[in-house]
Amino acid sequence: MATDVETRKREEIFTKLDTNRDGTIDENDIREHITHFLSKYNISADSPQARKAMDTAKQIWQKLGSRGDGSAITKETYVQSMDQDLVENAYIPLNSVFFDVVDSDHDGKISESELVSALQRDGLSADNVREAFQRMDRDKDGDITRQEWDQAVREMLLSSDPNAPGSIMLGA
Repeated sequence: MATDVETRKREEIFTKLDTNRDGTIDENDIREHITHFLSKYNISADSPQARKAMDTAKQIWQKLGSRGDGSAITKETYVQSMDQDLVENAYIPLNSVFFDVVDSDHDGKISESELVSALQRDGLSADNVREAFQRMDRDKDGDITRQEWDQAVREMLLSSDPNAPGSIMLGA
């Protein structure tokens, strides 16, 4: 059973994924969410990043769809079905694409200015992004590595700690 913190975070993600606002998520919602992401970050639909994102979207749906009736899942099912397998085999690969997009200078790490620039597109305030950056930069070297990013994604989806670095991204 999900804690209150986990439930709040997962419900917020569900709302973002429910692109047609019908109260369920289906394969088309996942695809539309990824298409919107690609457009927002000016990623060509035929680029390797876009193909990887769409392939990962299919993996997410295959795992999510199997937890519902196969055609759509409810918010309650989404909240309760989040687990390590789904995170490691679907959300981490998808967020790897986002990491690569945010890493605009392609040096294999994310600077604070890169994260602020990217996440302000999603409506997050620069101050909140800076605070999240400071928490995600666990070794305090001024950059977020892929390992630190992946850990934050795990925390965003699985942690019941509202102070975990990944939790702050959703305002837990």
